[in-house]
Amino acid sequence: MAEAPDPHEPPGSLRTAVSGRPPENRAALVHMVLAEADAASSVLVLTARSSSARAWRDELLRRSPELSGFVRVSTPLGFAMALLRGKHEGVKLLHLAQRRSLVAELLGSEAGGEHVASLWPTQRRFLLGPSFLDEVLRELAERVDAATADRSGGSVAPGRGEELAAFMWRYEALLSERSLVDAPRALRTACDRLWVDDPVVDGLDPARCLVVDQRNVFGPGAAPLIDAVIARARRRRVDVVVSTTASAPLEASTDDRRCSMLRVHHPALEADAAVSVVRAWLDAGCEPMRLAIVLPRHDAVLLSELVASSSRGSVPLVVPGVRVGDHQIVNECARAIVCAGQARRGGDLAGHAYSWWLSNAASLLSDREAVEVISAFIRALTNGDSVDAALERPSPPRVGHGVSVLSLDEAIDRPSDEPWHGVVIVGCVDGSFPRRRVRRPWFRPDPIPGVDTGTGIDGPTAEDELVDHDRRRLAALLGAVAPNGSVVAIAAPVGGVLPSPLIDGWRRDELSLVRVASTPPPRPTTDTTTDVPLFPSGSLRLSATQLTTFEDCSWRYGFEYALGLRGAGGAPATAGSLVHEVLESFLCAGTSDHSRARLLELLEELWKDHEFPYTAQALDYRRRAEQWLGNWWQFFRDTAPDVRLTEHRFEVPFPPLESGAVEPPAHTLVGSIDRID
Repeated sequence: MAEAPDPHEPPGSLRTAVSGRPPENRAALVHMVLAEADAASSVLVLTARSSSARAWRDELLRRSPELSGFVRVSTPLGFAMALLRGKHEGVKLLHLAQRRSLVAELLGSEAGGEHVASLWPTQRRFLLGPSFLDEVLRELAERVDAATADRSGGSVAPGRGEELAAFMWRYEALLSERSLVDAPRALRTACDRLWVDDPVVDGLDPARCLVVDQRNVFGPGAAPLIDAVIARARRRRVDVVVSTTASAPLEASTDDRRCSMLRVHHPALEADAAVSVVRAWLDAGCEPMRLAIVLPRHDAVLLSELVASSSRGSVPLVVPGVRVGDHQIVNECARAIVCAGQARRGGDLAGHAYSWWLSNAASLLSDREAVEVISAFIRALTNGDSVDAALERPSPPRVGHGVSVLSLDEAIDRPSDEPWHGVVIVGCVDGSFPRRRVRRPWFRPDPIPGVDTGTGIDGPTAEDELVDHDRRRLAALLGAVAPNGSVVAIAAPVGGVLPSPLIDGWRRDELSLVRVASTPPPRPTTDTTTDVPLFPSGSLRLSATQLTTFEDCSWRYGFEYALGLRGAGGAPATAGSLVHEVLESFLCAGTSDHSRARLLELLEELWKDHEFPYTAQALDYRRRAEQWLGNWWQFFRDTAPDVRLTEHRFEVPFPPLESGAVEPPAHTLVGSIDRID
């Protein structure tokens, strides 16, 4: 528990408070802060997550409403933005969706520029791909976090790493030009300022006490800033109290009678199963405020199904609110309005947004969440909000008393010191919880000095760290549940998917689902028309796959290649890409060892289990790949390869150009030749 302050300790002293569970630890720290009533207006509390900050404020308000407004509670990002705004008035924070739009805008301008070959010498053909955009966003944040952690600027890898490093400088220049800052750079800049000088942080400067809650859970970008804040507070002779949560076992014991697993036959039944469990607890006399449904990963469809199922089962549900501007589709609509000049001229902003909606309805109607958020954005504009105000408007706040639907972090940071009585964890399948990285990286990581990356690096991989992170969070959630409470994990694995290994060993449970008469589905809407051309230039770039798709189904071609409504490649495509990669390395020019042992050795080196969302799929396709490559080698074993090129891309104008023609071709056929001898 948190220790009471010692009046004999000198100012600027460092004290540590350790507790087994965050709610109990927070309650003890709140009691300590409120006990110093004469200095309450000069206390600053820094906590890792916004959910934890809300829990702190709720606890302060519950215990002492008259003093709660004088204790400042913030996150590292909030502290960093207060520091930056004190020096650069008007600087704005880019949220994730806005950062994505800004990076997409910059990549799009570079892809259409004359100097694209010099800016992106090896990656220019991938610039506008959504997965490439995701990788750039992740790398931009991770490189800034690494530079903040070692404060040395980091190193730059050759080749693709140089392209990304150069793009990072162009991106930061654009942020500076528009007086914007994203979260990683705000943390880094604030950390550098605290080490260089002693700036004033308006409204967040502690004069008596600094409380750092759960220091062990701060991420790599925030931890250096916290160290700088603590050092600055001690230089100013401010007392510092640091809280760390005691280490808990990484996984629940298999004989823990609180924990059970409920397996349903299809994901469509998950919401009904969760509501049925909660309904049984309510009928047994449990308080709704001490029950929670936890979503380890954000799933808008599952959330809407929970709301619908709770209304059928008469379960009071409290759904979290989100910021409208956090959705990419809303940001695209807002950018279109601003670029067209309507926002500056005023007028019917809602009408302009609705016109944009009609022009893009074909791509929106396939996504239920996109329909809901764009509708909320239009309603905000209809009520008279400006574009900026509509982006900042939250969805309806969480009010009332009912069963909470929370993220995993929010459930761990329970506001009250009373533990949960019952928790339902939805979506417990391998690949979702724990999370695994399933995207192929575009950029090679920076080399580690003194380490030969060709022989492999011992130690945990990024995938191991992701799994271990979710394991620790699950242990923290179990610590926030009462000893006599219940934890039910719901798994709905489809074919080729396994239940989450984090709940392996939990006792199996059976449940009769609540069956309520459902209403008929809504009538289909009328056809949507638009005058926006699908191919404005009138010229097509066609591959063999696209032509085959069109021959098979012209509607599918229109959805996939004209509207861009394409799903993930899936496990077969991933396995095929990996096998191609093995054969490319095996047959590249200059290689002399073409033995079966070398072929299987390359498969061992290049195979990536983490690119498959499910462990069972990775194992299955690994066995298939060994059989495919074995059959291929057996067939070509007596043929001496004379390979000149592998994965050679080509472009052919269509119709073929006449001799001396200067007009550009109407269309272009593109493709890739696997091997040229």
